[in-house]
Amino acid sequence: MSNKYLKEIKTSIESAQKYRSIINPIKAPLIIKDIDYIRNKLVRKVESDLKTRASRNYENIDMTLIKPLIEKRLKELKITS
Repeated sequence: MSNKYLKEIKTSIESAQKYRSIINPIKAPLIIKDIDYIRNKLVRKVESDLKTRASRNYENIDMTLIKPLIEKRLKELKITS
């Protein structure tokens, strides 16, 4: 991935961690319903954004990486186990 995308990912993760700690303390687990909502919302948002970029002639966008990367990030944020 290009550095621009990595910087965008890092910024998004830091923002998510900040708001996660405010809304729901990190040590308290989320309920399954909330986890599913977050996961589905992220998948839809990322797919939409990448499709928009693809329509603007961005190249080498691999849509198959969306779900595995989201799962990885959710584990890093301790939203899922």
